[in-house]
Amino acid sequence: MCDADWNITANPMMPNWPRILLTTVTFKEESGKTELRLTWVPHQASDAEISCFSDAIAGMDKGWASGSELLAELLAELQA
Repeated sequence: MCDADWNITANPMMPNWPRILLTTVTFKEESGKTELRLTWVPHQASDAEISCFSDAIAGMDKGWASGSELLAELLAELQA
């Protein structure tokens, strides 16, 4: 989360959510398709932030899956 000036701020809905996440995105071609893997790791996080992240991260698969499906649909439309 950030403010209008790009300063890092706390997440208003999850105050203990880590302020900084190291994000790694990898792409792997397999059987003519591209696999995208996104990995998040809390960076310089407090114990409370790490705990919040650990408790919430498993439930985020559904949101990312839905977003990935929408992206796949958009890309298919653009390629048509």
